[in-house]
Amino acid sequence: MLPVTNPSGNSNSSPISVYAAALSRDGTVYAALSPFNRFEGPLVVQFDKDGTPVRTLRCQLPKDPTGKEVITPAHIGVSGDRLLLVSGKGDVLTYGL
Repeated sequence: MLPVTNPSGNSNSSPISVYAAALSRDGTVYAALSPFNRFEGPLVVQFDKDGTPVRTLRCQLPKDPTGKEVITPAHIGVSGDRLLLVSGKGDVLTYGL
């Protein structure tokens, strides 16, 4: 069981679900959880080849001058040592793994 029980930070939130997943070349699985707290950013869980959770990654989203998120991630990907968050419009954010 994952140590994070409510990634949105809201006790009235919906059940946790996976909104996107990616597989690295070495068989590592990354799963982005929903809902997420927009102030903290999406939570991505890394699983090993056996399906055991290895770590969680909190991906902070950049904000515009008014404090609004610049993108809303809809997809994730992995390229080498980089985690990619991609919006429905095709905007890409890159995070080191």
